[in-house]
Amino acid sequence: MSSPQVPSSSRRVWWARFLGSVVDACLGLTIVIVPGLMAATFEQAELYKQALLLALVGAALLAWSIKVVLERRVEVAFGWPQVFLGLFGVTTLISAGLSVHRYLSFVGQFGQRAWAASTVCALIAFAWLIVQRTRTAAQVYNIVFFFLVGCFGTGAVGLGLLIRHAPLNATGSGYALAVFMASALVVTAGLVFHGCRSAQCLFRSPRVAGMLARVLVWVVMILALVILLAVNFWVAWMITLVGMIVLLLAGWISVHEGRNVHPRMIVPSLVFVLALGYLVFSPAWHMSLPGEVALSQRASWDITQQTLVARPLFGMGPGTWAYAHALYRPQTVNLSPFWSTYFDRGISSLLTLLATTGIIGMLAFLMFVVSLFGATVQEILSARRGVREEDGWYAALLPFGGWVTLLASMPFYNFNVSHQLLFWMLTGCLLGFGARRRVVLDGTRGLFAILFPVKAVLVGLVVLSVWVLGGQTLWAEARLGHTVEAYQAGRISADQAIDSLQAIRAVHPWDDVSARMLSQAYLVRVLQRAKDKPPAEQAQMVGDDVSKMVDAALDAIRLNPANVENWSHAGLVYSNVASFTRGADAFALKNYQEAIHRDPQSPLYPMAIGKLMLARADQARTLLDAKDLAIARQAKQDETEALEQARTWLRNAVALKADYVPAMYYLAVVLDRDGKTAEAISFLER
Repeated sequence: MSSPQVPSSSRRVWWARFLGSVVDACLGLTIVIVPGLMAATFEQAELYKQALLLALVGAALLAWSIKVVLERRVEVAFGWPQVFLGLFGVTTLISAGLSVHRYLSFVGQFGQRAWAASTVCALIAFAWLIVQRTRTAAQVYNIVFFFLVGCFGTGAVGLGLLIRHAPLNATGSGYALAVFMASALVVTAGLVFHGCRSAQCLFRSPRVAGMLARVLVWVVMILALVILLAVNFWVAWMITLVGMIVLLLAGWISVHEGRNVHPRMIVPSLVFVLALGYLVFSPAWHMSLPGEVALSQRASWDITQQTLVARPLFGMGPGTWAYAHALYRPQTVNLSPFWSTYFDRGISSLLTLLATTGIIGMLAFLMFVVSLFGATVQEILSARRGVREEDGWYAALLPFGGWVTLLASMPFYNFNVSHQLLFWMLTGCLLGFGARRRVVLDGTRGLFAILFPVKAVLVGLVVLSVWVLGGQTLWAEARLGHTVEAYQAGRISADQAIDSLQAIRAVHPWDDVSARMLSQAYLVRVLQRAKDKPPAEQAQMVGDDVSKMVDAALDAIRLNPANVENWSHAGLVYSNVASFTRGADAFALKNYQEAIHRDPQSPLYPMAIGKLMLARADQARTLLDAKDLAIARQAKQDETEALEQARTWLRNAVALKADYVPAMYYLAVVLDRDGKTAEAISFLER
């Protein structure tokens, strides 16, 4: 006897519920796993976080789109925060399209992933999906629970690394961990303070799961406090103070409305006093932590200001701060030990965002933040909308406190991917509260009957494309990092490195870093093969490798002409083969001059040109004893001119950095050649 068939409508309902569970699972995994994801290095951790974020958000977005088609309806929330959020996403994409390096702005590279356009768009979609799946106070508390689970894992592992004096953790440095956990401290203090009044709330459940959830609140609070005390970072204490002020103001409003919350105010009051005490008295005790190298506020502002003069509307492009730093850094940076470091961010998220997305991008972000802040405060005070329950007032306060805490850190500290995810998760929890109107679109009739399936197909194509391209990027960049690490550790030879880099270039040809690394590998092999060989034999032995080396260097420049390192490397390539390749020194000079154009404050490139001119003088010197007097006279003239140019360029290098020893040494050599021995000795003594 055959079983009765399930009606198609029932199957649609079952599949719609299943897809809803898939969306929830993807969002929950994103909240729990992504912030604390670890890898061999912090740069690789950021790569894997971005890849996992794109994969999970893409899966959730695709599942939600198909679910809408099956349900034949969708509820759309309207409000100014949603409008400005979309505007910020659009301006980010426009800025990336106009960027000085589109690949970097869309995809990101080492240390540049938190504000890449792909990351920002994925985070906006992530926040939007949270709005779609959060309708009740209990659902808001579930998001908060996942948040606390993620904070526990990130904080526990991070504290262990702090104890072992490890320089980095999942969120970045120890200071980044303190900023991250400050938001968790505010949320847990809010849970203890205001509690959970919804009967469906996990934190109020009498079952074992509820007991574990309540224990988790206290564990995360204590863990966050321990980390803040261990790191003792003033920004973390400052934003904690801001978060506690939000909670205490909410408590004052509750008292004003007649609610008895005096005993609950003890915890945030104590944390408030602790944070204020650390800010005012600045106790010297803290763990011995590796310092975090960052630009000063003044240098960051100078770079931002000059970037806006050159590209005011949409900036340099998301993730391109390192290029702005090279172009516009003040010369005073040369006085620091990190003068040759290209910083990939400013001192704060806001300055970084302003320089990389311009005035329009910054205005869009500020309009979004102000509109969301105002809408949330208005809804909390009026208690008219939100999750439509008596507990909505309290459910809104928890993410609002954590969101304001992170927002307060943006003028003083820069976000990594972990901070970004936390910020946009809390943003998603708040967006539903600020929505003034919700409209249900019927997918069974009219234009929406066609639009819903078409939208699902388009979303599917976009998600599949992102997965394929993202998978290629993940594989290529991860293998590039492993190849470089293996070669530097001596585990593979230059030949093996070249084979690996060629395979990477075949799969992922859009990245200038792999092209530059391939050229460097060829250069190593060229120098190894040409060692101790006469010039004539060198040219014959390494001719093919030289051609491939130069092609790879020029390919890196073609892919990313804004990166000074590509021009510098091309100059290095030509200068190393100048002894047996006619005209190579002229190409080296041209590339070093291009590098100076992109990094005018660095003494490296004037010094490299000075060395190049010194080598040209040495080459002319070999012809001084020629039997042909005309050749000898020309050689003497060439040597004099080359030494004069070498002296000029080396003096320029010393003027940029007075304590730059290599430039002073080669300048002393040039002066000695000119017969100015006393002056040469003074440089050597310095």
